[in-house]
Amino acid sequence: MHTKALLRRNTAWNIAGQAVPIVAAIFAIPALLARLGQDRFGVLTLIWVIVGYSGLFDLGVGRALTALVAGSLAANNSKEIPALVWTSLALMFILGIAGGGALAATAPWVVHHLGRIPAALHQDMIHAIWVLAGVIPIAICMAGLTGILAAAQRFDLVNLVQAPLGLLSYLGPLCVAIYSPSLTAIAVVLFVSRLAAAGVYLSMCRHALPEMGRKAVVKPSIAPRVLSLGGWMTVTNIVSPLMASLDRFFIAALISAKAVAYYATSQEIVNRTTFIPVALVTALFPSFAGAAASSAQINRELFDRALDYVFLLAFPVALLLAGFAHDGLAVWLGPEFAGAATLALQILAFGMLVNSLARVPFTFVQAVCRPDLSAKAHLIELPFYIAVLIGLTKLLGLYGVALAWTLRVVVDAAVLSYCSLRLAPNLGPSIRRISWHTLLACPAFAALIFSSSRIVHYGSLAVMLAIFAYIGWTTLLTADERQSIRRLADIWRRNMALHPATPDLET
Repeated sequence: MHTKALLRRNTAWNIAGQAVPIVAAIFAIPALLARLGQDRFGVLTLIWVIVGYSGLFDLGVGRALTALVAGSLAANNSKEIPALVWTSLALMFILGIAGGGALAATAPWVVHHLGRIPAALHQDMIHAIWVLAGVIPIAICMAGLTGILAAAQRFDLVNLVQAPLGLLSYLGPLCVAIYSPSLTAIAVVLFVSRLAAAGVYLSMCRHALPEMGRKAVVKPSIAPRVLSLGGWMTVTNIVSPLMASLDRFFIAALISAKAVAYYATSQEIVNRTTFIPVALVTALFPSFAGAAASSAQINRELFDRALDYVFLLAFPVALLLAGFAHDGLAVWLGPEFAGAATLALQILAFGMLVNSLARVPFTFVQAVCRPDLSAKAHLIELPFYIAVLIGLTKLLGLYGVALAWTLRVVVDAAVLSYCSLRLAPNLGPSIRRISWHTLLACPAFAALIFSSSRIVHYGSLAVMLAIFAYIGWTTLLTADERQSIRRLADIWRRNMALHPATPDLET
């Protein structure tokens, strides 16, 4: 299948797989908040962080495995795939055991010294973390198995499991909360669901990639090669998730567990609305990796179009989030919650736009086997981010945390774009165009955040959406894409003319 057509198909599957958990979250979060209370729900969001970022213990092996298998398949070199796959999975399981053991051993100290977690929740949280320690080797191996399927361009199989697993991440805790507020019981549900998913993924890998072989072949001599490529990815896998989730722990330590619920819900909304850009860049990684050795031109074309598509998808969503933040939160979770979380959500919405764009150069840099560039950038950013985070949290509270996170992703996007330009100078025009569009969006977000009346607020929103529609149509879409949209519109109009809607007649 043609690369661009394959990218569109894989993106569509990723969108479907991520849309299901979003729908579940919309209905489950208010119910969980009501049944668990704000303090216990705040701790639950920390549990979700542990589960979501448990893959940081894999030392970059999962990402390296995807790149190496995709490169082997593109070069028609299938002989080394069995040993490559099974050796990597064995490494990942060993690393998962080590990571789970470290988490279990440090759980009591972390909980007791974390900060303002209510004492009544300490023991329950410790037991929950002990259960989650068993999730880590399973989650790491799952990342390797999904990476194998991604290298084989089988995102359909990935999402056939990912969608129900994401559903269980919200509905499982809700079912437990109906009968008991126990965080330990919720952790058990998360453990069992991931164990089942790992078994299904293993079966799918054997079916989708016959080159993998039916018998496990482990060659220790392959481990240095995998670890060498994964070494710098390890740094990113540790530092990047740490920076992404550190803010919640600082809120718990410096403000309160209740404030974690306000911030984490806003951040969860922002994270979930990025599912379309995330679906696109997830499909990009094996495409970048496969083309790296054979066609630099394809990679440049994919990069350019991906940036345009991400901006087209992310900007209106970010603007709508900022515009409807207060009214949306008030309807969903109540006026009190909206009053506490609105400004944080608006600031995070702009950060989401920038972070979505940064995913394209980040994916490019890693896929072309230069993860050292992104890793070095994150290492340099980390101490500055911690300092800014502490300072702004003490100065502005919850809103300072959101501002610190947004400033970090802006810097990260600039650095990754520069790294991409060093690797492929022809990417310059596209990056500069998107950068100007993003800078021009700043006044729109400022108007929405600081507007003093509803008329100014929603008027600014309408004007900016209209300007964006014009720029998107004339600048970001190609002539062929505009023509395709016109054809679809013509087909829709003809269908409406042939089959007009007829109202029911009263008798």
